Amino acid sequence: MSRTTTKALKFERTPKLVDQVTKFLNDQIENNVYEEGDKLPTENALVEQLGVSRPVIREALSRLIYDGILESRQGSGVMVADSASKITFRLEPFDDSNITESKSLLELRAILEGDAAFLAAKRRTESHLKDLEKCLKRIQETSHLDDQSVIEDIKFHESIAIASCNPYLSDFIEFFRNRLKPLFMKTHSIHLHGDTWKFEDHNRIYQAILKKDSEGARNAAIRHIQSAASGLKIKLFD
Repeated sequence: MSRTTTKALKFERTPKLVDQVTKFLNDQIENNVYEEGDKLPTENALVEQLGVSRPVIREALSRLIYDGILESRQGSGVMVADSASKITFRLEPFDDSNITESKSLLELRAILEGDAAFLAAKRRTESHLKDLEKCLKRIQETSHLDDQSVIEDIKFHESIAIASCNPYLSDFIEFFRNRLKPLFMKTHSIHLHGDTWKFEDHNRIYQAILKKDSEGARNAAIRHIQSAASGLKIKLFD
């Protein structure tokens, strides 16, 4: 069966082209246009077929490789992974205008980061505490710098995940955050309009971890996400 077209497909400008191309290729695999072990067309062929730029194709392929749906084999190109059909959990391209989807993902984030804080309070070392103290100080120092403040905010949450001493949990939280950056940037931006509240919100999590108060740390982390969600007019866990 021929897998090429003579006319380039047309993609809408929104959502992002990369998201659309990623979904298109993933759908092709799920519909068995490309089966396990099949080689995908070259980048040049995909550029011509889909009518998008090479960087868009590369980013879409990279995402599918990262998800384990595709694999790159030296000298052979990009192939459909043998395990592609066995993958049951995927994060599809995210539409941050979808309130229902945003709510579900924020609830998942609250659960993950709440449990990370719970474990961090039980397992944290002095080194972990020092890292959290540095992050907290930087959050306070950069509260007037929008972009830098967001970076320090993210580092604080990353440090909590690391302090959980569960590499699978911390890796998944990092993966989750990276794949859903638009939503996380939205919630982080809410904090930029309340600098004192933002610092104290993080300090409550830190103090609970410092005191080894696991339940307190979990509750503080969940309330932190709930507060950010409320700024987007989203009520969690109702």
